[in-house]
Amino acid sequence: MRAMFIDTNPIPVKKAVGLLGMAAGSVRLPLDELDEAKTEQLRKVLVNYD
Repeated sequence: MRAMFIDTNPIPVKKAVGLLGMAAGSVRLPLDELDEAKTEQLRKVLVNYD
């Protein structure tokens, strides 16, 4: 749950959905994509969850 708040909502949620192989689309301006460090942190959480 805490991993969903590593950045501004809905950035981590959309990235997590995308990492799980589902269509999430990109975030709209003024938001930006999740950076590589946070993406890797999120990926680790999802691997441990599954």
